[in-house]
Amino acid sequence: DIQSRLPGMNISLAIIAVPAEGAQQVADMLVAAGISGILNFAPVYLSVPDGVAVSSVIVFSTLDSFLDSPALPAASA
Repeated sequence: DIQSRLPGMNISLAIIAVPAEGAQQVADMLVAAGISGILNFAPVYLSVPDGVAVSSVIVFSTLDSFLDSPALPAASA
């Protein structure tokens, strides 16, 4: 269980990479366990208390930008 294990581990940052339906519940558990920073890969906005930092990564737009990069070689047919 996250809430019983994390407090003694000196961990302050966590990564969430779960389906949207479960992301808020995971964030709530992490915050309750003392996490103060979350990198969120779930496609949903997370509501966290003041003092907890959240950075959301929108994978599809990041992937789209990457695929449009001129540094990538052109695909051959």
